[in-house]
Amino acid sequence: REANRHPCRWVPAMACIAALALLVSIAFSSFRDAGKDVARQANTAGLSELSKGLLLRAASTSSTGTNLTDSVKAKEPEAKEQEAKKPAVSCPGFGTSCTKLKYPMPFGPGEWPQDYTYTGEFPKGFVWGMGTAAYQIEGAYREDGRGASIWDTFTGADTVGMPGADCKYCCKEAPCDINPGMGDKGATGNVACDHYHMYKTDIALMKSMGLKHYRFSISWPRLIPTGKLKDGVNLKAKAFYNNLIDGLLEAGITPYVTLYHWDLPQGLLDPPGLQGWWSRDNTTGKPDGQILPDWLDYVKV
Repeated sequence: REANRHPCRWVPAMACIAALALLVSIAFSSFRDAGKDVARQANTAGLSELSKGLLLRAASTSSTGTNLTDSVKAKEPEAKEQEAKKPAVSCPGFGTSCTKLKYPMPFGPGEWPQDYTYTGEFPKGFVWGMGTAAYQIEGAYREDGRGASIWDTFTGADTVGMPGADCKYCCKEAPCDINPGMGDKGATGNVACDHYHMYKTDIALMKSMGLKHYRFSISWPRLIPTGKLKDGVNLKAKAFYNNLIDGLLEAGITPYVTLYHWDLPQGLLDPPGLQGWWSRDNTTGKPDGQILPDWLDYVKV
């Protein structure tokens, strides 16, 4: 029984080694021939170009004895020479080369920087300024004809009777429900920084700071209360923004206008009929441009 399981125990060691060597030689020869056959069939088998290249390389290496490592090493000087010819990469603010550039690593919880030695320079003509958004600073959310914004609805502001606040899910009676997604329930833009009433003081503060560039946004529901031009333009809103721009220019501050900072008029969002920016073609799933006519009207105003 032992002899049947372990025949090499009863055959001289040299004979076993010779037999194993013969088996390895036969297996290698078969693999090499199979590699050639597979490589020849690669075109008809529908393999990728990468697969064909690897198979052909394997077959060629098996038949010629070429060492792939030697082939790669032979190409290293050529690759290094090509790399050296590449133009230096420019890193704005950090000189002409990025090769020795070290970015500061982030600090972990409870860790604080011990020094502030990181230096650099901003590109020539870099503009320093300050930016705001209408809903975040203006306040006066239902004054002088302003329409309801989707943010008013979301935060639970009293929108009853406001232009555009007649959607299916809009508040019908105060107090209005706060959207469950609100992280800080009770926070609203109803008053905010009261910029609508305090813009002259705000401009004076900007000037005292030496500010030269200021970006602000225009509230679409303030300018066109329902979001639709056919329902009319709010002339008081138009006067407010004109006065704001004039005041900035008089203070030597360059104004930058953002036409839309996410305060969509509630009058343009009443699903499933009106879906605002979310409107999609039912067949393709792509935006169908439902809101674009109203958007273009607003931009032209």
